[in-house]
Amino acid sequence: MANSEAYQSVSQTQAQAVKGDALIPLQVSTVSAAKSLKDNTEVRLQGQVIRALGKDKYEFRDATGTMIVEIDDQKWHGKPVTQLASVTLIGEIDRESDNNVELDVEEVHSVPAKP
Repeated sequence: MANSEAYQSVSQTQAQAVKGDALIPLQVSTVSAAKSLKDNTEVRLQGQVIRALGKDKYEFRDATGTMIVEIDDQKWHGKPVTQLASVTLIGEIDRESDNNVELDVEEVHSVPAKP
């Protein structure tokens, strides 16, 4: 293998790793802060899904407030979640034309209870 081919292969691998890591927001944001973010901003929220609103829409709450989140059925991975269970939601801010702010959820993770 020529040096340029080896470099290209390594560079592509590194680029994929960096790209994958760059898509995941590292810090947990709050509902209050998330509501002020621009459309399509990646965000990670931690709190509780407190009620179903229908058509994949839910009300999510943390210590700073509530917001509507959209979670497709397959994102739950078949795991039921209670109103008291803490979850981490990763997704993108979706600003509607009427200035409503929602979170389009890409990932749902259960937060283990603290002993």
